[in-house]
Amino acid sequence: MDFRLVPEVSVTVPNGPALLSSLNALAKEQIPFASAVSLKRMADMSVQRARGKMSERFTLRNKNVPRGITYEPRRGPNKRDWPNLKMFVGIDERFSFLVQQEIGGRKKGRDGGRVAIPTLVVHKGQRTGTGKLKKLVRPSQLPDKYEVGQVLRANTKRLPRGLTMFYLLRPEAKIEPRLHLRDDVEETVEQTYDRVFSQELSAALASRRSGKKKYSSELGRMRYLRERSKLGTPWK
Repeated sequence: MDFRLVPEVSVTVPNGPALLSSLNALAKEQIPFASAVSLKRMADMSVQRARGKMSERFTLRNKNVPRGITYEPRRGPNKRDWPNLKMFVGIDERFSFLVQQEIGGRKKGRDGGRVAIPTLVVHKGQRTGTGKLKKLVRPSQLPDKYEVGQVLRANTKRLPRGLTMFYLLRPEAKIEPRLHLRDDVEETVEQTYDRVFSQELSAALASRRSGKKKYSSELGRMRYLRERSKLGTPWK
């Protein structure tokens, strides 16, 4: 997902070309930096918000799943690209199964086959510590399996006593959109952009180089972080 956030700045200049030139220099040097840092901050807050809500929206059997929500570029947008700065909040390709949880849809069986939908007994008692189905009860491995009325059953001494019904066999399965990643990002931006950009611009202005004095980019960063820490919620 791509969220383009560029502040609109309107300035009335009553004091002539000198003041206008100064404001242009200010915008050229500080606003692009503040905008880039603001985008990264909001991307990070969006990701943390979405990850934190996953446990409310899903039963997480694998603690690594929230890491599938991430942002790019990791270092944030380059201020030189202003005003066309871009940050992407989305799903890591290694966790591509989350895409359907975001957009919803229908899952169909491979090669025209049917979808095996685990019953409650499989969900609750037949998974490993990482959340995967135990090998013994996977549809392809289920011992002594047989089908009755579009239900895949098994009855064997190697399975827990009394368990016979394991999967419902259907042409397709409906997946409801429950991730709500786009909503999390849009709400985060709406609620925090003005405050975040104001803080970052204030810190950038307070730490900017004055007169003819020169200093390294590392010193400039240290000065910025010092000013940023005065505003609360320090940012790395």
